Amino acid sequence: MEKSDHDLLIRLDEKIDMILEKLKKCEDNDKDHSKRINELEGFKGQIIGFAAALSFVISTIISKFSQIFGGN
Repeated sequence: MEKSDHDLLIRLDEKIDMILEKLKKCEDNDKDHSKRINELEGFKGQIIGFAAALSFVISTIISKFSQIFGGN
């Protein structure tokens, strides 16, 4: 049985709608991923800042300790 042009256009329209729905889901996922990545990058920056501050404090303590007890 041969399908009419009208039937084929209906099928094509349905497939286009399905493709557009999937594209919308991909866009939503992309936005979600971007948000999560930005949050992780911000957390990474906080960790690096904390590590730098901790390193400074430890090096200062060691420097003062060596001046008091072992320095010339």
